[in-house]
Amino acid sequence: MINYDGNDDDESAPDGQYIQPDADSFYFKSGQINYDLLCDVAAHVDRQLIKANNDGSIIIFLPGIAEIDKCCRLLKSSKNENNLVVLPLHSALTPEDQKRVFRRYPNMRKIVVSTNIAETSITIDDCVATIDTGRAKTMYYNPKDNTTRLIESFISRAEAKQRRGRAGRVREGLSYKLFSKRLYEEDMVDMPTPEIKRVALESLYISVKAMGIKNVTKFLASGLECPPLDALKKAERMLSTVGLLDSEDFALTELGRFISLMPVMDSKHGKLLIYSILFGITDIGVLVTSLLSIGGLPFISGMENRDKIKKILSKYKTKGDVLAAVQIIQEYLQIDDKMKRRQFMKDNLLSYNRMNDIMSSRVQYY
Repeated sequence: MINYDGNDDDESAPDGQYIQPDADSFYFKSGQINYDLLCDVAAHVDRQLIKANNDGSIIIFLPGIAEIDKCCRLLKSSKNENNLVVLPLHSALTPEDQKRVFRRYPNMRKIVVSTNIAETSITIDDCVATIDTGRAKTMYYNPKDNTTRLIESFISRAEAKQRRGRAGRVREGLSYKLFSKRLYEEDMVDMPTPEIKRVALESLYISVKAMGIKNVTKFLASGLECPPLDALKKAERMLSTVGLLDSEDFALTELGRFISLMPVMDSKHGKLLIYSILFGITDIGVLVTSLLSIGGLPFISGMENRDKIKKILSKYKTKGDVLAAVQIIQEYLQIDDKMKRRQFMKDNLLSYNRMNDIMSSRVQYY
């Protein structure tokens, strides 16, 4: 057996031997997830709980939906699959699928494979063990190219402690971490990055400006966590470009004053609403804005649904994805019967949570 730390690209394994990365190798430090190891740890935990006559469940923390789907497939194809109930948990699931993680399954071991939604948002009261990969995906705004990206990285030490605490909420529990103590102490930060430092600031800027504060940068710099200066300057330029700030003294324009009073998170969405009223297409404008406010399309995501969603959208060939989704939502709104609405959502793979968010925004805008 050869321990390989990833520093020597020329090292190779002799015949009859295999390469095994150690806990602090480049393989693990770069955030790679070893799914074989993950499944072996889950099997080990299951055996330990059987010995202790413990019927509690296990939570596995993974960064995203693709990783969850892969882990679920491997666990379901393992040797002791007949004794396991493997359940995914993430925000894109339907409410029915999400509720399954709270059920008890007699004589079966429940394994919940989850994003960080199980870290703070919900509590699975029968959980007695957690397996933490130490990875998560977080939205970050880049002011240089004005884009927002979902970036995967190691979690903070505070988040690792929170995940550990999910085991044993109501009884004694176990916590397994698939990262080394050195990585935990030296590479992980103490606390997660505050939201004000990783999001676009146009909405915050215009809200502060509407309060009558002239120097927004100086005002925000006095807070406990001040936002990045380059992100503030980018917000100032963007608001000036779209006509919400005066280009000379950066005071609110008339359009800016109207939008500062609207319940929108993105100033561009506010401008879209106002212009849709001016052009007499308010209903379409409200629906498009409500859809854009959820940050994506209203479908149930997942690798298994990609082709099905493409097929649904292909029915509206003359329109783009956003307008096609808007038309689907319009068709949904025309249905009065609750049972028929549910069937329509099922046929068109519409996410209950996302549709709820869209309907909530629609009511606010009217």
